[in-house]
Amino acid sequence: MALRRTSSVSSAIPQTQSTRWRRIRSTLKVPSGWRFSLLSGAVLAVGVLLVNIGVLLWAVTQPTAVGDGDGRRILFDGSCDKAKNINTALHVLINVLSSLLLGASNYGMQCLSAPTRTEVDRAHARGASLEIGIPSTRNIGSISSKRLLLWLLLALSSLPLHFLYNSVVFSSLSARNYRVLAADESFTSADYAFEADGRYDNMDNYIIGGGGFYKFNATRDVVDFELRSLQRLAATGGLQNLTNGECIDAYGTPFLTSRSDVVVVVGQLGDDNPSLAGYDATMPPLMTPCQAGVNADDDNHHAFSWMCPRDTCRLPCSDQLRSFRTNAASWELPMAGSHLVTYCLSKTEEEHCRLNFSVLFAAIVVAANALKATVLVFTLLNPPDEPLLVLGDAISSFLVRPDPYTTGMSLATSRTARPSWRRTLLAPTLWNPVRKRWRSAARLSQWIVNMALYLGGITTISVYLFYAIKSMSGATDLGSLWDLGFGTTSEKTLVSFQDQPQAGSLGSMVVLANTPHVIFSLLYFRYNSMFTRMLAAREWSSFGVKRKPLRVSAAPAGAQRARYFLQLPYRFGVPLIGFSVVVHWLMSQSIFVVAVENLDQSSPSWYMITCGYSPIAIIFVLVLCCLLVTAVVATGCLRLPSAIPVVGSCSLAIAAACHGPDGQPQTKAALAPLRWGVISPPSWKDPGHCGFSAEEVGEPEEGCHYGRAP
Repeated sequence: MALRRTSSVSSAIPQTQSTRWRRIRSTLKVPSGWRFSLLSGAVLAVGVLLVNIGVLLWAVTQPTAVGDGDGRRILFDGSCDKAKNINTALHVLINVLSSLLLGASNYGMQCLSAPTRTEVDRAHARGASLEIGIPSTRNIGSISSKRLLLWLLLALSSLPLHFLYNSVVFSSLSARNYRVLAADESFTSADYAFEADGRYDNMDNYIIGGGGFYKFNATRDVVDFELRSLQRLAATGGLQNLTNGECIDAYGTPFLTSRSDVVVVVGQLGDDNPSLAGYDATMPPLMTPCQAGVNADDDNHHAFSWMCPRDTCRLPCSDQLRSFRTNAASWELPMAGSHLVTYCLSKTEEEHCRLNFSVLFAAIVVAANALKATVLVFTLLNPPDEPLLVLGDAISSFLVRPDPYTTGMSLATSRTARPSWRRTLLAPTLWNPVRKRWRSAARLSQWIVNMALYLGGITTISVYLFYAIKSMSGATDLGSLWDLGFGTTSEKTLVSFQDQPQAGSLGSMVVLANTPHVIFSLLYFRYNSMFTRMLAAREWSSFGVKRKPLRVSAAPAGAQRARYFLQLPYRFGVPLIGFSVVVHWLMSQSIFVVAVENLDQSSPSWYMITCGYSPIAIIFVLVLCCLLVTAVVATGCLRLPSAIPVVGSCSLAIAAACHGPDGQPQTKAALAPLRWGVISPPSWKDPGHCGFSAEEVGEPEEGCHYGRAP
């Protein structure tokens, strides 16, 4: 069999190299290789820590909300449009900083979990395999206790960042009490006279409809002034005309932010009914009758109870509104003697928003950040002993010091290099020159589990989006959803908890809003691992096509090249990190903490704490997640460059391909460009041997056996 001739090892190693950067690095005592990247991560973590501390110190100097004991600070108080822009900018900054910090932490975790050659030898001695070049939890049971502790500290300190960082800054809306007035068409006339027929005698205690709680809670003088003001606005066009459906959508909500008083115009009222009927729509108490456990037939006071014939625990007005919206033209108003509603006249108000800063959450984030920075700096000063971080590290190590447990297994793959297969693999293996696809880098079970998780996440997002849009009031077409914007707080898009409009504590809402970030990060970890496996398989397979130098994580020697950011190439790693940042930001705009305050109090106070959502942001998250899944599936369908056995990240299979023809160390070969192929051709009595070599190699032949022990 003809062998492909190549230059010798000595001539393959460059005799002269540029040493300028090495001299500068040596003079400045700057670490090289993966230690330089770890140094960069530690500096980055310290830098983010300083930014977080600076922001926290500045925030504590800002005004505290009057009457609140939760320690929140007010960063902005005013226009909702301006508050929205500031909120968006701050969350972009938060997600950039958190992604940088988590990226540095993940790099440190991968360095700590990467096995050393000693740990690999121990695993091989007991017939086990460790993983090389990918972020994996499989190795942590084989590393030292010190590195395991550091790894756990980095992992646990990520939880506060996922759960709290995006909720350090959150918005609040100011809600308004309002009055409802039912009147006939004559109320909009310019010559309307209040005193003509005693239409609101004893209005200071006026009871209407016979129900016992529809009334104006004000003195006659106040009511007189407000009714006259409202009538002037109605007569002069100062109120916005709403159709029945628009009126139900606008006022069928637990609170109002951009509207207040409303005149519901009905048909001509009879002689037996007052021509004016009023109702104070105030926000319900923190404990409604239904929550208090009283009789289920008792009235359940919603702010919009005036719309319904009877608002009870068994049939809350919120449920009745669905039928009202469907049959808006036949909507009858109970407080006006069940007359049909013609239209509404609404008083518009300017929205009032705040941006709040949680000192408590920020302090926890700073503590987690400080812990990460400390661990990274400690790891930098006490690094592992030359861990095998990438494929090049493992190949170089096994060439210099051959693994005694994998002799005679030169065609081993990630699927066959297992203890139960060892005896079989010692026998020669028939060469099958089939180029596998990228997806073969991972086992079928891994693909099934990962795809089930990915599709489960996409399905969950889709279901949540469906119910989010379904529960919205008002128009739900794509244009209307776009107009709502990203991360915009609106009474139309609040998470409702049936008869608990105030929802719950700030802490519980923070967990609800940020749980998607944690789930996405866990899925992204698996996604990144899958992509890294496939790219490692591509790099490995390329050695079967042409001769190329090793990429190592430490300082390169000879013809070796440096690899600062581990196994994932820049052209894949940078877009993936960018996608992660964008998805996390979109998630922060998809569901977020919202506080509602009572603007009509002398000092604003909490009314409800819940979560708001943005349907258009959820749609973008869904689209990006589908693109990510499509990308990994499409990439998995590509063909590998050669038919070299796929070893994935399996240390046993990698070691098996690094034995020389005589079983001796290949110290110089590790420094030269390498190619995988036939080192010893098969003969009539002996099978051939395949592996890495800087010397002459040949192409394996179909139908021949390879794999004899050196």
